Amino acid sequence: MGRTARLMTRALPPSVETFVITSTSDGMPTSSVTVRRSDVERLENTEAGQIAAASTLSDAVPGAPGLVASQGLYPRFRWSVKPYLDLGIFSAEDGLTHEVGAEARASYELMPGLIATGALRQRAFGDIGQRGPGIPGQRGEYFTPDEYEANPALETTPEGVPRVRSDTRMYTGNSSPVIPELTLAWYAKPSDAIYTRVTVGLLERAYGGVSAEALWKPANSPLGFGAEINRVRKRDFDQLFDFRDYEVTTGHVSAYYEFTQGFTAQLDVGQYLAGDVGATVTLAREFANGWQIGAYATKTDLSAEEFGEGSFDKGVTLSIPLGWATGQASRDRVSTNIRSLSRDGGSRVNVNGRLYDRVRESHTVDLYEGWGRFWR
Repeated sequence: MGRTARLMTRALPPSVETFVITSTSDGMPTSSVTVRRSDVERLENTEAGQIAAASTLSDAVPGAPGLVASQGLYPRFRWSVKPYLDLGIFSAEDGLTHEVGAEARASYELMPGLIATGALRQRAFGDIGQRGPGIPGQRGEYFTPDEYEANPALETTPEGVPRVRSDTRMYTGNSSPVIPELTLAWYAKPSDAIYTRVTVGLLERAYGGVSAEALWKPANSPLGFGAEINRVRKRDFDQLFDFRDYEVTTGHVSAYYEFTQGFTAQLDVGQYLAGDVGATVTLAREFANGWQIGAYATKTDLSAEEFGEGSFDKGVTLSIPLGWATGQASRDRVSTNIRSLSRDGGSRVNVNGRLYDRVRESHTVDLYEGWGRFWR
């Protein structure tokens, strides 16, 4: 914001007194900061809090009249090739396991808000192998991949719960290239405080289908509400274009509240991948260097016996901004979900680009947490 305002004082004629700086994310205008030119010039050598007091934050108007789009921005193609490392750290039988390979990722932004994304992975080496789920009552014993493929009855647990995550190891150990993601997403802002997203394609390594989401989040409010619905089908274990028989509709309503000092609370209530119904509570904190750490717990209508070892789902999340590690400006992040057990209860589809994380950094709490860098 500060750099843009200072550039505007040099680029625009003296007759322009009011600057309106609008942030965008995935083609959606997310917030606008209004500041007077005379305040920027008068307060340049003061503390950042004074220019914050003289500025106004408001909801960005979708399709503001009079704006002229810069030529040559769209379509926009971006790509990267980088190594990846997958670690297995909680297996009592296998100890620490690993897989190393290369991942190519590309995005093609056809127009503001319409983005095609794809990724291709090739394993190089490692000791994470394909494995079926565990044999009931025999700790450390597992069905072989051939046994699991040949017996459809194994796709549900002995308690009758669909195996939506407990067969995760069947998606590992592929020596051929795999496609972890291939999607087309459409982001839009139908009103000042409402955002929408529709994503279709191979949403993650285990599920493909359609995901739709709406979010109400005013720029000046720490409170937000959202709703999401997904119709997905389980992908085949080779992670290419084939699907298995399991198909399900999941959906949640969500409430978000952003406290000061980087704390954010989230409550999700709805239906999960195994057809179970319940709620997830998440508490996260973002530090000044951009690191985010959080913890979550999910309880559904599955009994402790149906859920299995652990009784309910819980874990820790960690997200690190790529720019912190590379020293180069980037909005990309590296994230992981640390959980001791992969159980079927309380599992959700892993969809990239959920709306709240896209818009919150340009809204009241997160924006003013970083306002001390305005004059830098």
